Amino acid sequence: MKLCLLKWLLIPWLCASALAQGLSPAPEQAAMNSIRPDAIRAHMRFLSDSLLQGRGTGTPGYQIAGRYVATRLEAAGLHPAGVNRTWYQTVTLRKSVVDDAKSSVALVTKSGEQTLLSLKDYVLYGDLNRADSKVDAPLVFVGFGVTAKERDYDDYAGTDVKGKIVVLLDGAPAKFPSTVRAYYSDIIVKARNAVAHGAVGFMDLLTPEDRKRYAWEWLVPQIQMGFMQWLEKDGSPHNTFAELRGGAFLSQSGADKLFAGSTKTLDQIFEAARASQPQSLALPVTARIHSISVHTSADSPNIIGEVRGSDPALRSQYVVYTAHVDHLGICPPVNGDNVCHGALDNASGTASLLEIARAFASLPKAPRRSILFVFVTGEEMGLLGSDYFANFPTVPRSAIVANINIDGAPGLFYPMKDLIVLGIEHSSLEQPVQSAAKQIGYSLSPDPMPEENFFVRSDQYSFVQQGVPAVDITDGVQSLDPKIDGFKLQKEWLVTKYHTPLDNMDQPLDYDSGARAAGVNFLVGFELPNRTKSRPGTKATSSERSLARVTLVMAQQRSDPCGEQTSAQRVFWRKKNAVNETSSKRICEWNSDIQRAGSSSFPSSCCNPSLIQKSLSERYRDDAHVLSSKVRDEVPRGPAKNSRMVVTLVSRMVSMLCDGHRKLAREPGVVFDEGGGVRPEIEP
Repeated sequence: MKLCLLKWLLIPWLCASALAQGLSPAPEQAAMNSIRPDAIRAHMRFLSDSLLQGRGTGTPGYQIAGRYVATRLEAAGLHPAGVNRTWYQTVTLRKSVVDDAKSSVALVTKSGEQTLLSLKDYVLYGDLNRADSKVDAPLVFVGFGVTAKERDYDDYAGTDVKGKIVVLLDGAPAKFPSTVRAYYSDIIVKARNAVAHGAVGFMDLLTPEDRKRYAWEWLVPQIQMGFMQWLEKDGSPHNTFAELRGGAFLSQSGADKLFAGSTKTLDQIFEAARASQPQSLALPVTARIHSISVHTSADSPNIIGEVRGSDPALRSQYVVYTAHVDHLGICPPVNGDNVCHGALDNASGTASLLEIARAFASLPKAPRRSILFVFVTGEEMGLLGSDYFANFPTVPRSAIVANINIDGAPGLFYPMKDLIVLGIEHSSLEQPVQSAAKQIGYSLSPDPMPEENFFVRSDQYSFVQQGVPAVDITDGVQSLDPKIDGFKLQKEWLVTKYHTPLDNMDQPLDYDSGARAAGVNFLVGFELPNRTKSRPGTKATSSERSLARVTLVMAQQRSDPCGEQTSAQRVFWRKKNAVNETSSKRICEWNSDIQRAGSSSFPSSCCNPSLIQKSLSERYRDDAHVLSSKVRDEVPRGPAKNSRMVVTLVSRMVSMLCDGHRKLAREPGVVFDEGGGVRPEIEP
């Protein structure tokens, strides 16, 4: 009787318990729902406070911000994942600031010499390689300064700029797709192209359209802040071009003086630029640029935390989140305030990522793969912290399967209908992003502002350059409030508040909407670590095979990196493959080595695999990361195995090339079958 009574008493409780369990959300849903609007606001309020003096890279204010981030990660239960299992990865930087009073720019024509006015006609770029730099050379205008043969576009075609100073327009042809246009607008890409053509200096200027968006009075202080770059092991600044001995940015008045004796007017040049027409023009003038730069050094850390994966077989692979902590520091005052607070840019991204990290740490069971949360330094100075991490990650580079970047947490402007995902059209992350957006109720829209070149202006680009699939999920332009014109609001913000003291906590922000949008970034990062890894040689879905795939098609590498292609091959490359710049060059070197090992008329007599394997063993010992960019997730992990695979891959390429399979040597999509053979990957 007691047992029966107890059973009947327990039934309602058991039913209620079962019902409650049935109604409880999935663990990832509960974790996502724990992202708190108030916490995002609180983090932003501290990070953008005047006490931190704008979080300038390498400053005490940045150090305070970095300590704050590390303590928040520790409090949330993450593990330190920096150097020597600390929270930090120190980035050693060199800064160059021009001494305008001791520097000069002069133009020399048949009529004589004209000295331009500093900060009115021009502003000089700091030289990171020399404290005292001079160049005296003729000027040649080269349009946008773009060489994109796969797009049948070359501003340098038929023009000799060897030993000359090139003059170029900022930006890239408007006819290029958004990410391609952004890539070719990158000043590093333009400088590299100028050096490749033999230039010894450069000057750049804005189009009339860009001058409307970026006032001269706003640009000059940005440039006067100086240039920074991280230092290589030998102490030299990374990614700089010593061949370029002078650089200047021209105002409208400076450009007028430069083109005064030209056979074409500036209006004609701007019209051709609007029409995306390649153009070049030798100018009847010589420029003398003398720059005195003051060099200083600073250490500024990335802050790195980890949620360790739950699957012993997969926890050595990583999804990497990034957000930059730094901002501009002290800047020209507005209404008596001279601190660039960087509330949206990027205290918001840091705050959102802190909440996402806490949400992951709260899961009852961690995702199968590990997750790194990398809060980077130096973004405002040129993506320095993320570039350093991408070059020297604190985990094996080949183990990084994807990057999700947050620069300006989406949703804070207003409640949105849509999201803009930079780089998604070329990324294997498209499906998980679409799934996460749909789950929360967002649609996806294309980049509405391709002229801003946002794709190369934030930290995901550093990972793209290393062959890692990466996206940056940003604000859409469709508001749930019909009274709000999202596109207009964002454009006005860029013109009136971006990189000024007005980007502060006094501006109206919607933290509930920001927390909702943070859920998309959380869900994308939750799905990727839990995907199933396909085994070598097995038939897997396209999304599984592309987990560790180089999927962003960099514009310069959309065509065959070593030669011409058919139109069908171009389409194949655009849709299915990608190679970053380093890997593209390496593929070309592989082809060259194969050719040298055989004869100049390969493939007819090039087959000598044993000779090639011996000669290439040392050459590619350190290129394991290149291989991982080509053979996807199926390649065995570990530097030694990957190094051997590089040699094996190249050797096998010889045989296949000799059999007429030239295409294999030009494509990054290669997998190994169960017998160890190598074959091109075929998408299902």
